[in-house]
Amino acid sequence: DQLQQIVSNVSRIYTTVSALPVYEPAGNTTRILHVSDLHLNPTAWGLIRTVVQQFEIDAVLDTGDIVDWGSTAEESYVSEISSIGVPYIYVRGNHDSAAIEAAVARQQNARVLDNSVTSVGGLTIAGIGDPQFTPDKNETPQVGNADEPSSNPLLVSGEQLAATIRKSPA
Repeated sequence: DQLQQIVSNVSRIYTTVSALPVYEPAGNTTRILHVSDLHLNPTAWGLIRTVVQQFEIDAVLDTGDIVDWGSTAEESYVSEISSIGVPYIYVRGNHDSAAIEAAVARQQNARVLDNSVTSVGGLTIAGIGDPQFTPDKNETPQVGNADEPSSNPLLVSGEQLAATIRKSPA
């Protein structure tokens, strides 16, 4: 039943995307496709490639959770990134381990943002990986002591990224 639902949803997405009007932006427009929470979806890469080609996308921005558990067995999933054909900008999510981030970084067209900044077509993008690796969906992430912001990993990483952005020449 779940597989049938997935196939039905993907079919509807393809039908909708193919029926969209052609968008004619100004010549200097940078087109970014934002994706997130792919969670090993086997149809994601085909859909991303279709949208990239149909809408002449300049880069894909993936804001994490590309896999479910962050295991080494899941590393092969990211090999499809190289087939996208445009820069693939990736920021690690809470389901993505350091090993998954490294596997993404090995892809020829990938740019991993982890407390760093990159530019695509005049657009500056900054990102930092989620500081809490929590692949178990039943686990509640630890957020530190609310009374002591310096112990909250989300606040600490936000401050780190803010400092990186302030120092960036872009």
